[in-house]
Amino acid sequence: MVSTNRIRHWLAALAIVAALLGVGLAIRAGLEKSSQRKRQLEYRNIVKTYSDALKTGATRDLVESYLRSREKDFHNECCFSGYTNAWADLVRIGQEIKPWYCSEANVYVAFVFDDADRRAQEPTSSKRV
Repeated sequence: MVSTNRIRHWLAALAIVAALLGVGLAIRAGLEKSSQRKRQLEYRNIVKTYSDALKTGATRDLVESYLRSREKDFHNECCFSGYTNAWADLVRIGQEIKPWYCSEANVYVAFVFDDADRRAQEPTSSKRV
């Protein structure tokens, strides 16, 4: 038969382990939140840099020339975020911490060009942001 003192000893040890686990999880959550704020500030600074350099109405040629001159990788995507037949240039600016069920969680800046020519199947250089 197990003595009462032994049970108290194990319960105390279990309580200490649970408290340490709780403190560890709280510290981790605080560090993740701080890291997320830092990434968000970095994203805002990048967007501001692009906004200062590339104004609304810029052509695709100008935007892509700007990106190439700064050796930024980008890709074209149609119908971005609900813009029917509008082409966008997407530039990856970061990556968020991905949940276990996702393969990646990239963050992009999208330069969406007008869709005045709804018949267009390919991005053209004359379109404007």
